[in-house]
Amino acid sequence: MKDAFHEINTNYDSFITFEELKAELKRKGLYKDDEKLNELIHDADVDNDGKISFGEFLEKHGKLFDSKSEA
Repeated sequence: MKDAFHEINTNYDSFITFEELKAELKRKGLYKDDEKLNELIHDADVDNDGKISFGEFLEKHGKLFDSKSEA
């Protein structure tokens, strides 16, 4: 899980941002649109700070990657 988080968190600041997740989904050919991506991040962002911490990532990992066809 940690490797997957760090693969997305390209600036290594311990958070996944909208832009980092968008870039990863585009790289994997899974990006659809910003609206779906915003919904995905909002669902995973438990503390509503606009980014996904490692703890939030662990909690929502299944949701993030099970929903990849929707993002």
